[in-house]
Amino acid sequence: MMVRRRQTSKAVIRQRRSREARALDRRYVEGYLRKPEDVAWGETGAKLLARRLPREKW
Repeated sequence: MMVRRRQTSKAVIRQRRSREARALDRRYVEGYLRKPEDVAWGETGAKLLARRLPREKW
């Protein structure tokens, strides 16, 4: 009985986290559609990464 209760509890937690993740994704998309990101930030970030990553040793 205790094992089944524990499994059910874990399943409920997984469902809730999944639902919360979908809600956050939906909020991000809605926000982006209302006010798209500025492309200049993305271009600047890409340039900075392009300069930084070749110097790093993995």
